[in-house]
Amino acid sequence: MFDTMNENQPTTDFSGYIRSRARVQNLSMSQLAQYSKISRQTLYKIMKGDTEAKISTMIRLASVLQMHPLDLLRAFFGNRTLPFGTMASAKYLSDATGFIEDVTIPDNMRVWVNQPFLKSWKIQNTGKIPWVDRALLCTDEQVQLRFAPEVDLAFKPPTQERRLLPTQSSIPIPKTLPGQTVQLSVEYIAPSYPGTQISYWKMVDESGEFCFPDLEGLSCQVQVIAI
Repeated sequence: MFDTMNENQPTTDFSGYIRSRARVQNLSMSQLAQYSKISRQTLYKIMKGDTEAKISTMIRLASVLQMHPLDLLRAFFGNRTLPFGTMASAKYLSDATGFIEDVTIPDNMRVWVNQPFLKSWKIQNTGKIPWVDRALLCTDEQVQLRFAPEVDLAFKPPTQERRLLPTQSSIPIPKTLPGQTVQLSVEYIAPSYPGTQISYWKMVDESGEFCFPDLEGLSCQVQVIAI
């Protein structure tokens, strides 16, 4: 049975906060415990503050609740209002982002040469301003080769075939309010040659400028294999 707490009702303790977040995800306490790989008894002890929770447990719990682990820890350690943060390197004041998880294609997953696949990340707006008219931009370096005049120009080195190729260089980010999570997906085609490949993406605003210039951003790293 799901909790009957009003989603908009302010929570006054960690237990209430957990129940409210679970209700948003349509999860019972039993399901929350199961998906977080803990017993229901342990979950209730954590909610009541009767036990010291491991960081790994809190990370799994936050993942199931689709929130950033730092927000869950703020609540656990007594900050009931859960204020969101800001990043010193952000372009906009009170803007911040947090990585939640790789939804598909974890780092170093094996893919076949020429295989199409979908990479998905889940991130959270951990700042105080909404994300509007933003996009995720591929920042992979474009390699350009120069040839001496005597080189046969009919020869084309397989530079392109050795990189991960996204089907588009940017994808739109849906409007995301503070505290909300969003899943972003990119379609790739694996290169024709085996090896370790990595691709980088960063958030940009409507003018194409980086929202978080000093952050590495999101990445997709795979092991391309052939028979």
